[in-house]
Amino acid sequence: MAEQKTKILIIGGTGYIGKYIVEASANAGHPTYALVRRSTLTSPTKSNTIDSFNKLGVKLLIGDLNDHENLVKAIKLVDVVISTVGQDQLADQNKIISAIKEAGNIKLLLHCSLAAASEPLRSLPPAAATTLSFPTLRLQPRFPLSLNRQIHRASASQLPDDGSFLSSTELDGFADIAGKLADASGEVIRKYFRKKFEILDKDDLSPVTIADRAAEEAMISILLQHFPSHAIYGEENGWQCKEENSSDFVWVLDPIDGTKSFITGKPLFGTLISLLFKGKPILGIIDQPILRERWIGMSGRRTTLDGEEISTRSCLQLSQAYLYTTSPHLFSGDAVEAFARVRDKVKVPLYGCDCYAYALLASGYVDLVVESGLKPYDFLALIPVIEGAGGIITDWKGCDLTWEASQDSKAPSFNVVAAGDRQIHQQALDALQWP
Repeated sequence: MAEQKTKILIIGGTGYIGKYIVEASANAGHPTYALVRRSTLTSPTKSNTIDSFNKLGVKLLIGDLNDHENLVKAIKLVDVVISTVGQDQLADQNKIISAIKEAGNIKLLLHCSLAAASEPLRSLPPAAATTLSFPTLRLQPRFPLSLNRQIHRASASQLPDDGSFLSSTELDGFADIAGKLADASGEVIRKYFRKKFEILDKDDLSPVTIADRAAEEAMISILLQHFPSHAIYGEENGWQCKEENSSDFVWVLDPIDGTKSFITGKPLFGTLISLLFKGKPILGIIDQPILRERWIGMSGRRTTLDGEEISTRSCLQLSQAYLYTTSPHLFSGDAVEAFARVRDKVKVPLYGCDCYAYALLASGYVDLVVESGLKPYDFLALIPVIEGAGGIITDWKGCDLTWEASQDSKAPSFNVVAAGDRQIHQQALDALQWP
C-alpha cells in the first residue's frame, strides 16, 4: 500500500516566502492547500502566482484570518498548517491558534516569516505546541524543512521591485511596525514641541535638535528588534546594516521633516518613514504628531488618512492650480527661473508646509507641489502616499524617483514635482522646461 502523503495548508501562500513553500510542498507530492482572499484571485499582481498554483494542482481555499468560520473549515481538511504570518503579529498568530484548537485535528503547526527567513524553520509560537499538545508527525523525507535555504538561493533579481511579491499579511506586518515607529517618534517629538532646547547647525547649516536625534534613535531601536536583517538609513545617523552591509529591504527615516517649522512652533512638519525594496518605496508614512494625523501609502493599495481612504483631486488647467513649495528661497541657479515659470502660471502659489504640503495634495486640497534640492529621506515616503491616492510624483524630467541605498551611498539632491493627476503634472513639466 502506498504511503499516504501529508496534507498541508499554507497561510500567506501568495507572498514572498509563501509561494516557495506552496511550490515545494506540491512538487514533493503533498496534497497542498493555500488560503487566499477572494480579492487575490482577481488581483493582476497575483495572477502569475495563482496560475502557477493551479498548474501544480494546489487547492485554493477562500478565506482570511478574520473569517474564523472558513479558517476552521480549511484547517479541518489538512494535517499540517504552515503560516508565514510575521513573528510580531501576535493577534494574527492567535487567530490561527484559536482556529486550530477548534478544528482539533492538526498534528503540526510550522511558522516561517519574511523577517525570520534566515533562521531555521521552526514551530511558533512556543506556547502553541504546549497548549495544543500536537502529537508527533513524521513528515515525508522530501518535505522542505530546510526551505529557508531554498528561499535565499532564489535570485533577488527575479523578484518584482514594486512589492507585488509580498502577501497582504506580510505588507500589513511591515505597516504595523511602521506605525509603531511613528508612535515612538511622535511621543518623543511632543515632549519637545514649543519647549526650550538647544538648536545646532549641521555641516550644511540646516538645524538639528535633540528631538530629531532622539526620535530617530527611538525608531531605529524598534527596527533592530523586529527586522535585524533589514538596513536602515536615517537622516541623522546615516546607514546601518548588520547583514554584510547589504539588504534588499531598507528603511529610510526622517524624524522631523521641517525642523525649521518645528523649532518655530508651527505644527506643519512631519515624520517620514519609508520601506524600500531594491531602491523603490513599497510603504510610506507621513505622520504629523502634533495634529495626530497619519497618512499611510502601500504598494497596490489606496492611501489612507487615519484609516479612511483618500484621493487627490483633478485639475484640468495649470491656471486653476493651487501650488505649494516650502520656500521660494530654497531654489538656486537655473531652478529659480524654472520654478518661476510654473509659479507665474498657477492660480495661487503658497509657501511653508514641508512634507505636509504633499499630504494635503494626497487628500485633495492642493493640486501641485514643486521643490528643489530634496534628499531621499525627504521624498521617498511621499511616493506611496501620493501614488496610492491617485497622484503622481517624479523628478523635473518626469522620471521615477528611486535611490539605491547602501553602505557607500551618499544622499544626493533631487528636484521633485508632485501633482494630483497626470494632466496637471505634464503641464508643470512643460513649464519647468528642465534640461
